[in-house]
Amino acid sequence: MKLLVLVVEDNEDSRYLLEKILQGYGHKVMAAADGAEALEQALAQPPDIIVSDILMPKMDGYQLCRECKQNEQLKNIPFIFYTATYTREEDEKFALSLGAETFIVKPTEPDVLVQKLSEIVEKARSGALAPAEVAPLEPSLFLAEHDKRIFAKLEDKVAQLEAEITQRKKAEERIKHLNLVLKAIRSVNQLIVREKDRDQLLKSACDNLIKTRGFHNAWIAILDESGGLVTYAEAGLGEDFLPMIEQLKRGELPDCARRALKQPDIVVIKDPISTCGECSLAEKCRGRGVMAICLEHSGKAYGLLVTSVPVEFVADEEEQSLFQEVAGDIAFALHDMELEEERKRLEHSLKERVKELQCLYDIGNIAQRLDVTSDEIYQGVVNLLPPAWQYPEITCARITINDKEFRTKNYAESRWKLSADIKIGETKVGSVEVGYLEARPELDKGPFLKEERQLIDAVAERLGRITEHKEAEEALKESEERYRSLVSNIPDVVWTEDENDGIVFVSPNIERLTGYTQEETYQLGNWMKWFDRFLHPGDIEHAKTVSKKAYKGEKPYDIEYRLKRKDGQWIWVNDRSVGTYEKDGKLYADGLFTDITELKRAEEEIKRVAEEWGTTFDSITDS
Repeated sequence: MKLLVLVVEDNEDSRYLLEKILQGYGHKVMAAADGAEALEQALAQPPDIIVSDILMPKMDGYQLCRECKQNEQLKNIPFIFYTATYTREEDEKFALSLGAETFIVKPTEPDVLVQKLSEIVEKARSGALAPAEVAPLEPSLFLAEHDKRIFAKLEDKVAQLEAEITQRKKAEERIKHLNLVLKAIRSVNQLIVREKDRDQLLKSACDNLIKTRGFHNAWIAILDESGGLVTYAEAGLGEDFLPMIEQLKRGELPDCARRALKQPDIVVIKDPISTCGECSLAEKCRGRGVMAICLEHSGKAYGLLVTSVPVEFVADEEEQSLFQEVAGDIAFALHDMELEEERKRLEHSLKERVKELQCLYDIGNIAQRLDVTSDEIYQGVVNLLPPAWQYPEITCARITINDKEFRTKNYAESRWKLSADIKIGETKVGSVEVGYLEARPELDKGPFLKEERQLIDAVAERLGRITEHKEAEEALKESEERYRSLVSNIPDVVWTEDENDGIVFVSPNIERLTGYTQEETYQLGNWMKWFDRFLHPGDIEHAKTVSKKAYKGEKPYDIEYRLKRKDGQWIWVNDRSVGTYEKDGKLYADGLFTDITELKRAEEEIKRVAEEWGTTFDSITDS
């Protein structure tokens, strides 16, 4: 089985040896000198397995393992620690807690090493390899445990140096200095665990770096993406740092800072006086060396850290390693704070959006109620507006519409306000206004969020629709009242039926015609039932036939029939339709009932008189 192996080792000779061993067994190898480079390569071309040392610059093996196991693309790739220095049981436990598949101590026979790598990959591919259990460490806890391992190893190194060069003063001074630096770094890391305020963290970090005299002075500058100064902190420089502040505000970085931002390694300056003569801080670093490094984490540069140390230690690898370590920890803390700020921002934004949606929802509920007037709606909307804004305790609101004004109790004219026109179509009928009674920080639209601008526009748009609906509702109500009055007072009975003969409407004066109330008529539900129950048996079939023809494209009908009133009296009724029409996909017909009993009686009387007159006339003629 041929594998693609990513080898991560900062020692060039060790890296080359392991690379050649693996290639000798037919495997392909990608090589990286530190964790940051390895992470970049793995993301670009995921390997079959990762074999990593632990102590490395920029990003060590522990950090690399944690980054891989938290990355969706890389978390299932087997991760192997291969180290000769971190051999204690605590080191192995910590490595496995980060998700590593195994922990191999150097040296190991090539055959054994390659066989073990192949077996792990084969198990992973077949699904036989149980997923690594990653301990859910908080960033601060990971940092503390991680540094514990690093510090333990550094302490070992310090102890080794003390044992080996006790007779040499230079070595003693070096150990002393490393201890001071180590103490400073410990204090910084303790600070990182507990301090959550960025500016206080930076200031305290600088203070702690010089407190033990491990560093002579230190300063940190946080920059934005364009290189502009965001904030700064210093220790050991005092008023001498003021010119540098002004320089940074102008976007003019000293040479060491420019170089640090462009390269991954530490910038080391052994003689600042000759190298950086034009720098305003050069004199403060006379007789000392300078180290500068970019504060970078997860590919983002936050700024830079610059310190001065005794010149004899500025090129020391251990010194530089510790300096990289503290810079990485500070950058990690800044990254963690940034994530927390983003989480808080998103949480706040979500709460604001919920408030805005609740406002619009409540406005909709008020508008849908049938028991409220337009004035009550407008006043209700005004009262709903302040809670939907960022600072409800100082928010007031006003709606002006149709020459009326509706206000919150605390309303006052304000210089900090948003307003929007209320329109029906293209015609302005009023406005809605929201203001702050006190000044607040500048945001998207003065002290207001762009979402609040959108909210007030949405409120105005809804008020326009509500106003239009209410005006139409009032007009309809007035029209219905006029229609109801007309229908109730004419002598004829007005009716409406659907194509299924359903009784859709009958005017109240049906009671005057038939003796049955409007409600009693509705209860029948169907005109055919009405015909069967109240019409003269001799008229029923004709009435039904004519009624049905009205929906078959024929002309409106006009018929007469006898109808039995509730009191038992028979009357004559003229029933006529006035045409059919379609509404919502259904046919309807309107018509009128007219009591023609008296007319029928008059016709009968005329007929009787005519017949009598005809008989008399015939008698006279015959005579």
